[in-house]
Amino acid sequence: MKSQTGWDKVLEVIMPPLRILSSTKKIQLMIDEIRKAENIQESYSWKYPFAKLEDLEKLYYNGFGIKEKFEDKGKSTLFIITIVITLFIGFTSLLYNNSFMFAFSGLRIVSYILIALSLIYMLMSALLNLKLLSEKNVTYYLNASYFNETNMDRKKDSIGESIESNNLMNIIRNNYVSAAFQCIVNAIILFIVFIVIIFVNYQIVKTIENVNYLLLR
Repeated sequence: MKSQTGWDKVLEVIMPPLRILSSTKKIQLMIDEIRKAENIQESYSWKYPFAKLEDLEKLYYNGFGIKEKFEDKGKSTLFIITIVITLFIGFTSLLYNNSFMFAFSGLRIVSYILIALSLIYMLMSALLNLKLLSEKNVTYYLNASYFNETNMDRKKDSIGESIESNNLMNIIRNNYVSAAFQCIVNAIILFIVFIVIIFVNYQIVKTIENVNYLLLR
């Protein structure tokens, strides 16, 4: 497997969705290979001959619990994003207030850019979570024939396919949750920089006003 370069890691932080594009495609191919496995060497009972059926069934149902946790995170994040975007827009309304002065003309432009990027990151996070809850809401259930199957190896193969497929889907969901969280972190960092600029600008403007007042006395 090709190791990541420093630039690749930086790019993943700057553009989190890029991290999941290639990985999701690779994982989906792995799922497809599991679902169409035809050789005995690819079967679950061949790879894990000592696995107990009751243990496999526990793993199968545990996968649903993990899926629900990722979905809960996605729903909670969407709620938080809605609140944060509202706060961002409310706080940045001062940029449209002509009475708010900037010490340098370029600071207003920089402030606009920072806020725009923050909102873009928040929207990216929202889109990732929506995709998590819709397009990636895939579960591989056991066929009804599983419960009528008497051959133990066939039962293991059937439930094993579902376990591995669902585990890989949970990895995809985890990647989406991580990428969405990174987007929020990026947005908050940019917003903090914006706040610092506004604070420093306010101090500079007040200092200039005080100096001008003293000179005019």
